[in-house]
Amino acid sequence: MPARISNEMVRPYREELACFKGMTAEEIRRWVMDSITIDDSSNYYNCPISPVGVYKLRRADSHSRDIFFVAACRAAEVPAYLDNATNTIYCLTPAPSPKKRGEWKAISFDTPRLTGEGQGVRPTLTLTYRGKNPAKPVYWPHFTLAKLENGDLRTFDFEDDARMAKFPATIELEPGIYCLSTGNRYPDGAVRSRMEFFEIEPDEKVTKEIIILPLVDNKTTSLQVNKNIELFDGIELWDYAGESGMLYINLGNYSEPSKHLIVELRQQQKEMKAWGGMTFMVGPANIGMPSWGLVNTDFAYQKGLLEQRICEAAKLNKVEYPLVALIDKDGHILYHSTGYKIGVIEQILKAARQ
Repeated sequence: MPARISNEMVRPYREELACFKGMTAEEIRRWVMDSITIDDSSNYYNCPISPVGVYKLRRADSHSRDIFFVAACRAAEVPAYLDNATNTIYCLTPAPSPKKRGEWKAISFDTPRLTGEGQGVRPTLTLTYRGKNPAKPVYWPHFTLAKLENGDLRTFDFEDDARMAKFPATIELEPGIYCLSTGNRYPDGAVRSRMEFFEIEPDEKVTKEIIILPLVDNKTTSLQVNKNIELFDGIELWDYAGESGMLYINLGNYSEPSKHLIVELRQQQKEMKAWGGMTFMVGPANIGMPSWGLVNTDFAYQKGLLEQRICEAAKLNKVEYPLVALIDKDGHILYHSTGYKIGVIEQILKAARQ
């Protein structure tokens, strides 16, 4: 198990919590319920309290309590972890025999005993997808899953989670009311969204389809620059763009927003290669752009006349970097964006296909 249980600062705890050795997960759970006072209002910024801090204070918010419980189990040599996507606690039950392995059981402080013990099968949710665009939906850019708790929706964090890498995807959940949200983003940043509420009962297996609504035509004013603008060494825009078009990117000083864009761009190099268009990228000279392995990409270290014309056409009085623009051979700006927005490269590819 990794040293960090959730999002807490890594601090030693095993010696301080050695008093739990010899106890089972259920015994530690009962001790926590009897000895730790839950206070979800005093820790306003939700900064996790260290396990030793919870043990000494005997007072904590729910999340710090959960981190402490996992730490206490590990100090007692009971394997445990906190699923940081759903905030569910899991403990490994003892092996029933030398030839059999133990099972991961969910533990909840809202039920009188270990989840799954004497309660049948833990409920599951299976997500399916049959759409073609995108080929595979990605958590956060295309869909999210949230649970209704005390009148608020708590969104799970399955970003880069292997369980959502392919579909159908099956996950274990607690009984309750959930919301499956999907979104499809227009080039101007607007989103066509869909929300579906459903309830999962104890022992129930639920299947839901991820439905991403297609974009409807929302015509925008055509923006255009001069197709004869020279990019470099006598190469003009119309020639550089060719039949596929060109992508202009200015990374500014390559701060955090631009770094996110490059990560997204590198992840979709296969799709960029299939598109076939050229990318003209501008950025500082000391960031090693040629080493990124980007296909069909030229690099420059000074912005030229093209950026000025893009800003004039789009009426951008102030530019937040990265600045991105997709332009065809006739100078039409098919897509433009300033500042990083999630799914920018996907929007560019969608506009290029259209």
